[in-house]
Parts: sequence; C-alpha cells; structure tokens
Amino acid sequence: QQDAWKYSSFWYKDFDGMACKTMLRQLISKWGIMSIDLQKAYESDMAVIREDGSKDYVEMDVVEDEVIAQSLVVLVDVSCLRRCEDPRCHNGKAFLKFDHHRPNEKTEHFDGVSVVDYHRIAACEIIAEFALEYGYEIDSLIAECLYLGIDTDSGRLRFHGTTQRTLWICDYLVQKGADVKALEAIAFYKPPHILNMISYIKGKARRNKDVVYAIVTKEECQKMGVTPEEALRQVNALARFPSHIYCLFVYFDETIVRVEFRSNEGYPVHLTAMRHRGGGHKYASGGELHLDVEPDGIAELTEELN
Repeated sequence: QQDAWKYSSFWYKDFDGMACKTMLRQLISKWGIMSIDLQKAYESDMAVIREDGSKDYVEMDVVEDEVIAQSLVVLVDVSCLRRCEDPRCHNGKAFLKFDHHRPNEKTEHFDGVSVVDYHRIAACEIIAEFALEYGYEIDSLIAECLYLGIDTDSGRLRFHGTTQRTLWICDYLVQKGADVKALEAIAFYKPPHILNMISYIKGKARRNKDVVYAIVTKEECQKMGVTPEEALRQVNALARFPSHIYCLFVYFDETIVRVEFRSNEGYPVHLTAMRHRGGGHKYASGGELHLDVEPDGIAELTEELN
C-alpha cells in the first residue's frame, strides 16, 4: 500500500515514453520556434487545469530519495559522480557508466561498471552498440534519442572521431524511425540571445601565437541573457579564425573560470585539460581554473598550450 503511488505513475507504466517526452519537451522549449498555440500547450503541460482556468503544476519526474537509494544509477556522457547535476546520484545502490571521455584518474574516480570507449564520437554511439550486441529492442523513440545524441556530439557527423561505424549506426537508427530533419530543426536552432553571444565571443577573440581564445565574464553573460553554461558551449565560434587551438574562458564566479578547449588534428589538448582539473577527448576537452590560487591562470594556460 505504501508504494501504490509508484504503480499508478506513467513513469512506472511507460518510463521510456515519459523520458523521451521530457527530453523533447526541454529541447523544444529551449531551441524550438513555438507558435502561440504551442506556447500555451507547453505552459499547460504537466498541469491540472481547474474550472477557473488556473493551473496547478505537478512534477511527474521527481524521484524520491528512497527510490534512488534502491536503484541502479546510470551515468551517460559524464566521467564521474562528481560531475552529476543531482548530488543524490551518490546515494544509488549500484552504478553504471556509458561514456566516451578520457577520465582524469586523479580527480574523476568511478567505482561502478564502466562501458567506455575513448575512440567513439558520442556516448549514444556506445549505447546503441551495447543495445545491438545484447539484443535490446530499439523502437522509433529510442532511435530518435540515440540519433540525437550522436548527431549533436559529432556536429552533424563532421567532427574528428566520426567513423564508418558511426555512419552505419546512424543509418540503422534512421531505418528504425529516427526523423533526422525534424530532430535537427530543433537541436541546431539557435535563438537570438545565443546568436548574439556567438557574435560577442567572435568580437572578443584574441591570439597568443597558435592559440585563439576569448574571455567572457559572468556579468557579460547576465547582460546578454545567457547562462555561463550556455556561453561556454559556444566555443566553436572561435573556429572561424585560422589557428590550431581554440579556448573559451567563462567566469562562473569571481575565482572559478571554466574553459573549453578545441583543436585541430595533430594538436591534442586533453593532457592540458587533465592538468587543469578536467579532461575529455584528444581534440575537445574542458578544464577549470581557480584564480584564488592561480591568479595568472588564463595567461599561463594560453602560454602552456603553445
């Protein structure tokens, strides 16, 4: 009787469907061009509409602490529990990780079962292969989720690391029902405030020999209506400048600066990222500077990359 609420929830009866709906809902709200009708529908989603037209919102995807404590926690595209947004993940009963990042052994220890391949372009490519190897059914919803993960991580199948195997898996997912045109219309749409930030980053670009970099403060992010996380994801804006290594530094507070590295083939950056509290791929990594202990960290890091 105490657990009866679980079995009446659509998250229990159709977890995959609810998870796909939540993902698409978040993508559309953040990146999609919404009509007035769609905006109204979005505002009413997950709400109980009362007779007077008012809405009471119910968070269907809230997971109780007790459920997490008895669950397998699955990490996707993240190297360790420390990097999970919800700290309650640490309380899981067991842990499984699908990842394609090269972890920093000093700061990113993981005790669970790892399905990791540094040579894959996306964690979703690893998951797709795992499903195929062990005979899990892939329906159209799952195919779209997996294709979206591969497509976004690979920059529409253009980034270094995209292989013949990647293309074969994407072709298989399309055969299973992934609608590439519809997914890309949502995933790669950039709203005006993001386009403004991209232009702003290009205008702030500097050069130190082989390194092109830009620095964005937290106040600048607030002024332009973007979060520091959103700004950091626009590192590829610097690729328009001819160079071999690109770095975007974004202040998260007065002393914490996160940095994204990108580079051309033959100019690996992952070892530098690992020396600065981060890690990632050979040519696409991230790190973190603590300016309270390394006040000249940005200048020293751009010099180190040369």
